[in-house]
Amino acid sequence: MDVQGFIDLFADDGVINAGQKSYRGEQLSYVVVFMGKLAPDLHRELHRVHVMGNGVAVELSIRGTFTGAVRVARRRHPAAQSQA
Repeated sequence: MDVQGFIDLFADDGVINAGQKSYRGEQLSYVVVFMGKLAPDLHRELHRVHVMGNGVAVELSIRGTFTGAVRVARRRHPAAQSQA
């Protein structure tokens, strides 16, 4: 996982808005590490890129296989044991 490479893709003022939290600069590493632990086979599909003046917004799908427990809102949620 190339965490620094991911961070380097962002402008100096680049941000990821995830729910009610925003991640900037070195905090962007939190997102990529969390997602990598959540679903190691994670992949992204870009749908649209919107350029608005100096801003860029990206619409994408993030998909992968959930393989373990994740901490959300101070609770531990085990991996779903579903069969497709």
